[in-house]
Amino acid sequence: MGKIRQSFTVKEKLKVVAYAEAHCNRAAGREFTIDEKNVRNWRKLKERLQKMPKSKKANRGSAPHFPDLEKALMPWVTDRRQQGFALSTTELRLKAIHLSKSLPDHKNFRGSIDWCYGFLRRHDLSIRRRTHISQKLPADYEDKLLEFQKYIIKVRKQNNYLLSQIGNADQTPLTFDLPADTTIDHKGTSTVNIRTTGNEKNRFTVMLACTADGGKLPPYVVFKRKTMPKMPFPKGIIVQVHQNGWFDDRITKDWLTQVWGRRPGAGLSRSLLVLDAFRCHKSEEVKTQLKDEHKSDLAIIPG
Repeated sequence: MGKIRQSFTVKEKLKVVAYAEAHCNRAAGREFTIDEKNVRNWRKLKERLQKMPKSKKANRGSAPHFPDLEKALMPWVTDRRQQGFALSTTELRLKAIHLSKSLPDHKNFRGSIDWCYGFLRRHDLSIRRRTHISQKLPADYEDKLLEFQKYIIKVRKQNNYLLSQIGNADQTPLTFDLPADTTIDHKGTSTVNIRTTGNEKNRFTVMLACTADGGKLPPYVVFKRKTMPKMPFPKGIIVQVHQNGWFDDRITKDWLTQVWGRRPGAGLSRSLLVLDAFRCHKSEEVKTQLKDEHKSDLAIIPG
């Protein structure tokens, strides 16, 4: 039966080298059950091993074409992560290109994506993600989806809606700070922190709507406050306030008046508005306003 091949990390190899320097190559071979030839080779490669990531086992792959650049770039990467800032591959490449302009013999450096991933491998880095709990779809969602599609096709044929008069709208909560979910960091790091401004939990609500012909209706923004802000807002955005920062019957009815009721072609023909099963979307007041003031039918997406 042949010998079982062993593999050693850089950290383990340097430990063997230190023992050999303190005693001798043969003693290190006996102590760690390693061929004496390997001990000699590792002692010759000591300087290179000291520059490699400690968890790496082999120095496979081509050597960097721009070692001086990578040596100057790595402290910046470490500093950014120590401060908790998210670091993307795009930001890394832009920084590398900026550094290359100040280094001699780096005119040919392009900061390609291949170089970027090679840099990550050579320095024991990877793209890390903050974990979160995902939502699970209901077991019968496919059946409900199919039934809803059939219903929309049926009512469209019955009422002959124009595509421009079929609309879909939904609210989405947004934060004043949207920190990145991924960052470049060292492999094996147990805790991956990303620095923020502290406003990632301060939210507001935006109602977005479009029509079946590809038209987009003005965004409707609801801030969490009691009084309307006095600052000017960009043109084409409708702003409202609510003490809790979300939609209720009052806000929904105002959206119908300010946005749905002012879309191109509103009131000229019968229309269809598709909303989700949020409570205020299917209240009697909302249904009445849609029917009487906007000549609109309501379709609720099953939830």
